[in-house]
Amino acid sequence: MNMIDIHCHILPGLDDGARNLAESNSMLRKAADEGITAIIATPHFYPGRDRGLATDTHRAEEIRRLTANLQSEATAAGLGISVFAGNELYGGGGLARQLGSGAALTLAGSRYILVEYSPMETYSRMYQSIKALVERGYLLILAHFERYRCLTSDADRIGDLKNMGVYLQMNLASLLGGVVDLRARFCRNMVLAGDVDFLATDAHRMDHRPIDTAGAKEWLRKKLGDAETHRLLHENPQHIIRNEIL
Repeated sequence: MNMIDIHCHILPGLDDGARNLAESNSMLRKAADEGITAIIATPHFYPGRDRGLATDTHRAEEIRRLTANLQSEATAAGLGISVFAGNELYGGGGLARQLGSGAALTLAGSRYILVEYSPMETYSRMYQSIKALVERGYLLILAHFERYRCLTSDADRIGDLKNMGVYLQMNLASLLGGVVDLRARFCRNMVLAGDVDFLATDAHRMDHRPIDTAGAKEWLRKKLGDAETHRLLHENPQHIIRNEIL
C-alpha cells in the first residue's frame, strides 16, 4: 500500500539521521520497496541551541539544497519518490520568531509544522507553547505524541489539544508489540478510536530505527480495512503537501 512519510531523518549529515549520502540513498531504496511515494525530510531543529539566527538561516538553505540533491538521486534511480523539505521542531522559546524569519521550516512549504517536546515535558508548558503557535496560524502536528507522559497519563488532555486544532502524529513502530506491551495497546486504541491524524516512520538510519512499515501496515489493514488505512497513510499527508486543511 502506498504511503507518504511526513517524518523522516533521511538527509545526510545534519542530525542523528542518515550519516552520509550513501545511507540516504539506501533509505530511499528501502522506502521505495515499502511503497513510500513521497517523503518530507525532517531534520531536528532546536531554537537557540548553540547557534545564532544567521547560522540557522544558513542551515535552512542547506536543508533545501540537500533535499533537492536527494530528489535528484531518487529521480536518477527511477524510484518514483518525491522529497520535500521540512523540520522536526523542538518546541522551545523563540520558535515562532524563527519560523517567521524562515530559519525554521514548515513541512513542504505549507502552514503545517511538526513539533516535538521532551518526553517528560509538563502539560502546562506544552499547552502554552502549542497555543502560542496555533494562534499564529500554524497547523501544528504534535510529533510522536505517544511518547509524552503528560498525555498518555491523561486522555482528557489529548482531547483538549485536538479541540484546539492540534493534529496528532504517531510512529508506525509504536503499533507493534506483544499483548502485555502497554504503550502498543495505548497506541492501537488511539488509532481504533480515530484520534490519530498521521502515521509516519520517524526513520533515522538503516541500522537504527530503519524504515520498516510492513508489520504496522498489516495490523492497520486487518483492523481498519484498506480504505481507512489508505486515508491515514496517503490521503491525510497529501493535505500537507497541497497546503490544505485536513
